[in-house]
Amino acid sequence: MSNDKTFESGEEYPLKEIFTSNNKIFIPDLQRDYCWGHKELAKKFVENLIELFNKKKNDKITLGLLYGYEEPKHHIQLCDGQQRITTLFLLLGMLNRKIDDDTFKKHLISDYEFDEGDKEPYLQYAIRESTLYFLSDLVCEFFLNKNIRINDIKEQKWYFEEYDLDASIQSMIAAIEKTEKILSEQQLDYKEFGNFILQNLKIIYYDMANRKQGEKTFVVINTTGEPLTATENLKPILIGNIRDDEKRKQYSDAWEDREEWFWKNRGKNTTADDGVNEFFRWVKLLEYDIYRWKEWAKEHSGDEWHDKLPPPNEETLKTLDKYFEIVQFLFEKNYFNKEYLTKRIKMIDLFQLLPVIKYVERFGKDNERNITRVMQFFKNLAKNVSNIHQLLPESILLIKKLINCDIASIHKQEDISKQLLTAEEKRKFELYLDPRNDREKLEDRFWKAEEHSIWKAEIEPLINWATDNGKFNVNEFDKYNDAFNKLFIGDISDLTRRALLTRDLKDYPRFFKGYTNYSFCSEPSHWKILIKDNTNKFKEFLDILINANINFEETEKRLIKEYDKKENYLYDFIHNEKLLEYCYKKIIQKDGNDWILIKNERRSSNHIYLKTYLLYFELKEREHTFFNNWILDIYPEWHIPYLKKDFVSIDIFYTKNDLYQLQLFKNDKSSDTDIIDIAKKEKLEEYLEQKEKRYKSEEMVKEEILSLLERLIFACNVKI
Repeated sequence: MSNDKTFESGEEYPLKEIFTSNNKIFIPDLQRDYCWGHKELAKKFVENLIELFNKKKNDKITLGLLYGYEEPKHHIQLCDGQQRITTLFLLLGMLNRKIDDDTFKKHLISDYEFDEGDKEPYLQYAIRESTLYFLSDLVCEFFLNKNIRINDIKEQKWYFEEYDLDASIQSMIAAIEKTEKILSEQQLDYKEFGNFILQNLKIIYYDMANRKQGEKTFVVINTTGEPLTATENLKPILIGNIRDDEKRKQYSDAWEDREEWFWKNRGKNTTADDGVNEFFRWVKLLEYDIYRWKEWAKEHSGDEWHDKLPPPNEETLKTLDKYFEIVQFLFEKNYFNKEYLTKRIKMIDLFQLLPVIKYVERFGKDNERNITRVMQFFKNLAKNVSNIHQLLPESILLIKKLINCDIASIHKQEDISKQLLTAEEKRKFELYLDPRNDREKLEDRFWKAEEHSIWKAEIEPLINWATDNGKFNVNEFDKYNDAFNKLFIGDISDLTRRALLTRDLKDYPRFFKGYTNYSFCSEPSHWKILIKDNTNKFKEFLDILINANINFEETEKRLIKEYDKKENYLYDFIHNEKLLEYCYKKIIQKDGNDWILIKNERRSSNHIYLKTYLLYFELKEREHTFFNNWILDIYPEWHIPYLKKDFVSIDIFYTKNDLYQLQLFKNDKSSDTDIIDIAKKEKLEEYLEQKEKRYKSEEMVKEEILSLLERLIFACNVKI
């Protein structure tokens, strides 16, 4: 191919050439979840393919375009076509289950990946790690294992509880359930139909060159709804029909003032029209019937309906000036980022912006502190809400229901959505309105604390720590907030993690959403979950650090030093600083009665067994006593320790069930000394069994294997 590309841009390819060889089709992190399974689209798609097969089984059919870019070679990162290609891949898997042999296996996963590699199928979901693992197991354990029923998938050992929260996984399961039902109801030659899918269906590949270009294309392709009418066309429609000359001039001048303001505040590579059009969308939403909006949101998600609202008419010209004055005020006072004026903003941004505009419309611009309070309230909520398409109309409705200009007044209202007025926000409002507190100073404290990446605006643990017998103490809040910030700002130290392991926290380490391995917390969201589940334990921990009257680091070291529960599997993680230091992403995996330390995020990268690693450290302690002049290190590719001197190498590692093994072999073929001669020197050949060019010991307990190792080292030193 030209430019050494796997696929030529603009060319058609059948699926058999896409799912084959060294190719991998990646659904990158910029993509949305797979959703066709739940939306019945997978069902309709498969039914249409069967209809095509029955009517045109000998025809070549083009299914459309795949947009992507190749990075690295043979790895195609999709920008569009994800839903279609995923459904086809799942269909192939289900067809493979329907036939006696595994004819379609070679188009699901390569022989190398299945037999020797990491069992990565041709389709890779990089949206999140859980989807990536599930699809691999779905191929290897379900599509290629025909004894498992669909209904039993969630009972398999490779199906983790957190998969229930992965939208793509649940949609895939829904898609294969529907596909199974369709295939079972059809009189089909499954192998012939599968070959039709692989050979006759063709897809045009369009190369986006690189990720940057791919992301731009993704945004364009995935923009939903029809674009708004261009302002140059809308202006004569609205203003031209006004018969009153004076009024027409007034509206025309105001229109041009708006365009000039948006032009001055335009972003790079944008025009004034981009900002004006976005402003019109805000006006549409603010003027739309909230109750009709709420009913619509119950059945739909996303914002594709925004552009289907009627455009501004002559009546709305009367409101444009009012809203523009408010928008101008809010952005010139820097309540919001001016980037909002240069692009079509997301619903989560609308959730923060529109209620504030509505508030200023109702209560005016005079009390800027009150405006800041409203802005802060919705800014906080935006960090944690999920069903934003339903809460956006509720947010505007809340402002319409305010009984006075103080947002805190909603804490006593019964008709406010509990998703907006959460228990924590209600408690904050009660504290703000308590006459014993200096409201503005307390707000400033809370707002600053809420900015912490771990809290993400939910500081309930901090408030609880500062409350005794129902009475909140500002000084206590400052004390715990300061202590928390000392420990949890920037990269959190492994010393803190190890000290926390001494406190018997609930589920630490634990599984977190999107992870299939145990984590010692590598993301702010992990810490937030852990703290909320261990609020009192964390308070006790902070109390120990605060009351010690020495620096926190020395106190943490003391906690570690004093911890003596050797029966706890975490004991070694507490006392050996090298273990967590090895785990860059702070992830470990359970394997039988041992743990695997994982360097990055997946076991396919560098990893090492805990007991093997501990054995290595024990050998390091003896290095200058028993192994002087020997090189002691760990193989980076095999993750086991070795000793090496001249032409002799000895591997030592943990096997299982608290047993260990060593292997003796020549690393230099030029030497004429036979390895077994060395073993015979100390009558050790009885302990070693020859396997190919290695001599392997039987599996022994650690003390025996170390004794055997010392005798071999002595024999080698004498012989060499």
